[in-house]
Amino acid sequence: MPVTGGEWWPADTDKAGAAPLVGLPALAQRQGASLGLVVGDLAQDHFSVALHTPAQDFAQTIVLRNNLARHPLRARQEVVALMALTMLQRWLQGIAVYAEYGWVRLAATL
Repeated sequence: MPVTGGEWWPADTDKAGAAPLVGLPALAQRQGASLGLVVGDLAQDHFSVALHTPAQDFAQTIVLRNNLARHPLRARQEVVALMALTMLQRWLQGIAVYAEYGWVRLAATL
């Protein structure tokens, strides 16, 4: 299953402000991909991640704990990447894609 590309939605567009699952199945179909992974806008203390799979779509909003919002942008971006890739890894391993960690809290799941 090849990685085929993606789209970037600037923060001032409707898609970037919406839940990241909006449009993900259509994006995966346009790209000819059976999997899709998207991260929403990184707000001060929260962000959203969505995963499209052939059988089901998943989305979660994650809140940073322990004042992670006070850390540099680079550190927060690394947390976002870690959470998105962990979600994908958990799906590939056949375990629940949602998990709580000491430094983040799940605010919502879909």
